[in-house]
Amino acid sequence: MAPLTANRPRLTLALFPGQGAEEPRMGLALAAAFPPAAALLALAGELAGVEPLSLLARGGPALGRTEVLQPLLVAVALGAFRAAAAAGLRPGLVAGHSLGELAAWSASGAIDDEAAVRLAARRGKLMAAEATRAPGAMAVFADEAALAAALAAGRPHGQLGLAAQNAPDEWVVSGAEAAVAAALRAVPGRRLRVAGAWHSPAMSPAVEPFREAARAVRRAPAGAALLSGVTGALVEEEGRVPDLLAEALLAPIQFTRLLSEALRRGVTDVVVLGPPKVVRGLVRRSLGPLPVHVVCDPGDAGRVAEVLAA
Repeated sequence: MAPLTANRPRLTLALFPGQGAEEPRMGLALAAAFPPAAALLALAGELAGVEPLSLLARGGPALGRTEVLQPLLVAVALGAFRAAAAAGLRPGLVAGHSLGELAAWSASGAIDDEAAVRLAARRGKLMAAEATRAPGAMAVFADEAALAAALAAGRPHGQLGLAAQNAPDEWVVSGAEAAVAAALRAVPGRRLRVAGAWHSPAMSPAVEPFREAARAVRRAPAGAALLSGVTGALVEEEGRVPDLLAEALLAPIQFTRLLSEALRRGVTDVVVLGPPKVVRGLVRRSLGPLPVHVVCDPGDAGRVAEVLAA
């Protein structure tokens, strides 16, 4: 990897976390200091039917509900992004991990933040309904050989497929509970704490309603290029984004490929907007020493913008 030097122009990737990245009290300090972040949380709470500040402060089972968590997480991430943008952050590329692509789409300038939070609420409700209709599970395996063995062991017991490649040492499967259990009996792995079989055919009935909702959003020309988690490539036609977001409900997330493409295009810095623990670790495992900055608290935005402007 080429070192960052004064002769190499900086290209920043703004990266947004997905479901599973949530952390205790996420977004609360930023909402207290930055009114646009508070407004986004209030909208998310209204759509989810919860009081967001008290829920985030106390945590508990309600926060784990997909239909509640998805709009809250997108609101938190976009609040962090708006604080960073106010301090001067201007990413050349944007991307998200699964759900995080909704925040990335807004950060690109193509849709507004309110639309992204509303889409997240719609997505969460659709996915929660399908998880109730067709319960499932997910698990993580360490390499491609383990993945192949897990799929071979699990598929005789029900639907099972690849849900994501998150890092060189993290392959995720998704499907029927019996199939995931059989895979874990045969191959060392780790069960994920999830409410359903995300990124699998179990979500099929949610695809068209979500596609319709995404297509209905008013759009503007994007100011930053979006990397797709479904293809792992740059989205060349902005009109394709609603279809890709809908396909992501079923398709494996190619996060490792996405990060490799960002590096190929010359990214020098990654800024994680929102709870950082999960995606920051994935970036480091995929891209090694590339600088990873985080904006999730009030003081972060100015510090990161200052570093990137240096």
